[in-house]
Amino acid sequence: MNSTFSCGASGGNEGAGAMGAVWIPGTPTGPDAASWMLACNSGVNRPFNANDVIAINYLYSVFYNDQTGAWFEKSCSPGQTGTWLYYNVPAGKWNSQVSKAAANQLATNDVNANGQNYVNQYGACHVGVQFQIYATGFNQGTGAVPNLVFTNTSTGEIYRTTPTSNYEGYYIPTGTFNISITQTDNAVFNASLPGYPNQQGQTLNFTNVVISGPMSLYITDK
Repeated sequence: MNSTFSCGASGGNEGAGAMGAVWIPGTPTGPDAASWMLACNSGVNRPFNANDVIAINYLYSVFYNDQTGAWFEKSCSPGQTGTWLYYNVPAGKWNSQVSKAAANQLATNDVNANGQNYVNQYGACHVGVQFQIYATGFNQGTGAVPNLVFTNTSTGEIYRTTPTSNYEGYYIPTGTFNISITQTDNAVFNASLPGYPNQQGQTLNFTNVVISGPMSLYITDK
């Protein structure tokens, strides 16, 4: 940028590369006579103009992440089942001067780097009894699979499993649980658990299920 535009004969060509002017997207590539950022002025109180505002926002704007997070299962010894905890990254924890996408990526990196460590520190391991899950009609065509969430009504501890075959022998501690079942394509399906009313719908809920020994759950995709 040649500063003689605003400085007259005392100015000169500032050169190129690291020593020259840096173009800000959205602003003119040539000099702007009304800009506050001219190298020299006549002493007049010259406010920021529209191009100055674009440049300042570009250089100093801060973008913050949206809320994100993920569920993680505690790593346990063989024969034990780990609780699940949600690792939460609240909105605004991370920021970037580049873009919102960059801030969101920092939040995702946080989840990937720290989620498992978080649940390993604060989760619990328990010896469980077998909870047999028979899933019929899944993984055919659409690839839909059931998602099960077990919530202990006394402790609030959460266990999750997503059977990817027609049978899964899941192990869960004894206790009283609310069991919620969904499937990945949100279609209507059926579930039956001996001793409890049969369920049909997109989201199925068995409440106050007492697990004191082996049990079997039957899920059928319609």
